[in-house]
Amino acid sequence: MEFFYKTQGNISGPVSSSDLRLLALNGVVTPDTPLRAGTAGVWVRAGLYRWLFRAVKGFAPSETPESNKPVLIEAATMTVSEAYYVVFDLVGPALQDESHLHHPVSALRGYDLVQICTAFNLLVANEFLLYADREVFDEKVGEEKFAKGVELYASIPLTVVGNFVADDQADVALLPERAFELDDPRFLSQETASSFAEYCRSVGADDPFYWQKIYARLGLEYTSTSPRGNECVDPSSRPAANRQSPTCKWHPALRWLLFLPAGCLATTVAQALIRVYWWDFLGCRWLGEAVARAAEPVAFLAAALWVLPRFHRTFTLLFAVAYCGSELFFVLDRVAHSDSPWLPATSLVSGIWAAMYYLRYYTKTDSGKTLDTNT
Repeated sequence: MEFFYKTQGNISGPVSSSDLRLLALNGVVTPDTPLRAGTAGVWVRAGLYRWLFRAVKGFAPSETPESNKPVLIEAATMTVSEAYYVVFDLVGPALQDESHLHHPVSALRGYDLVQICTAFNLLVANEFLLYADREVFDEKVGEEKFAKGVELYASIPLTVVGNFVADDQADVALLPERAFELDDPRFLSQETASSFAEYCRSVGADDPFYWQKIYARLGLEYTSTSPRGNECVDPSSRPAANRQSPTCKWHPALRWLLFLPAGCLATTVAQALIRVYWWDFLGCRWLGEAVARAAEPVAFLAAALWVLPRFHRTFTLLFAVAYCGSELFFVLDRVAHSDSPWLPATSLVSGIWAAMYYLRYYTKTDSGKTLDTNT
């Protein structure tokens, strides 16, 4: 897991967890330093990661309840879309991940236990509206579905408490240091999903101030991004960034050195395999060459962008201008000499498609409020 941190308003990173601990030991990163896990996640106080300051003299996170409170740097609010993101794109996959003996807390991307409880309660509030729609569900079916969801949501926060540990304890077999404490007064003060469901019922799905009352109950700031009136929020509206494919885990310096060779190697291997298959096994040389030419920009961008640490959109745009410009030149040159332009035209069309796809992909990916806008 890579981390970013802010010092004097400037964002630094990415750095590994071991490098981050060295920065903490040297006083560069303090418990009050804004810290973010990965390119997704919220800025929080570095004091949230207690494993980071365990060896730092003078840091005692357990002195008072306030000392280990992970205060958000951003506004104390949460949208329903973000709540679905926390539950289904962070907590759910993290609990299902079996790559370690225990679940590392960094998989939660900086969200603390209180925020996770808030996310589940926002889901309860939204699903109450969803199942209260009598045009879709009759009263009995809607209430049964809502009750099953509430029962599930009520059990997960305790599962989170018992299963997440400090990152450097993820593979410790016996008695690892838990990331969250069951007796944390902030956690104990949170309303359970079952209790919150009763509150939603008491408010009623027809109340025009439903969401304002929900946000007030949860202690959240009601802003322009909060849901209006008593409208149900579409669960599929959660940020597209949360559905990214896994990122490259190499060291950033190595990624900067190898992203171009990775693209070239992927292109060479892909074209060789295509030509062997179409030429030798199918005996269709012209079609095999067309497929190989079409695969060239796709294979290059797929590998290069996966390895590239940052500036994906900028690189894609530069690649599109250079590659598509050169292929267009070859098309025009062949037409001028009365030669068939279909091979460079195939590469041109494929290059335009690949560039548009990745530009659209990274534009969507970077549109989430918690993502690094420099990627």
